[in-house]
Amino acid sequence: MSHVQITAVVALQARLCQSGSSCGPGGSGGGGTGGGGGGGTGGGGGGGTGGGGGGTGGGGGGTGGGGGTGGGGGGVVAVVLVAVVVVVVLVAVVLVAMVVVLVAVVVVAVVVVVVLVAVVAVLVAVAILVAVLAAAIPAVAVAILAVAVALLKQRFNFPPSY
Repeated sequence: MSHVQITAVVALQARLCQSGSSCGPGGSGGGGTGGGGGGGTGGGGGGGTGGGGGGTGGGGGGTGGGGGTGGGGGGVVAVVLVAVVVVVVLVAVVLVAMVVVLVAVVVVAVVVVVVLVAVVAVLVAVAILVAVLAAAIPAVAVAILAVAVALLKQRFNFPPSY
């Protein structure tokens, strides 16, 4: 029998006991009030108390009490399920945080690489400029000296003409 059916049977038995009908092998009447309490609890410990009218009824109530313990087990299952959900949520939060940190590290690495490439490009440009200037300085110096010599020759009429 299901828990609901057991509860219905216990409640019906309690009503019969209250109305003065037979309550089972233990006789009639006596355990009516306690039986009613047992029906409300779903055949739990109250049924055992109601069994005062008859010993056999008390035994049945005791078994119903076992069902009540089963109800407690359901509560434990609910608590375990809630704990599992909480753990899963915490693991998900930790994983998301790890992904965010990894993305941040990748972004920082990309920025560092871009900065390094820019620095290398500037250094290469400076090296090219220095090489061009180093190659141009002797040519410019020779040209300046040639112009200076030509100007001096004109000024001092060299070589002299006779």
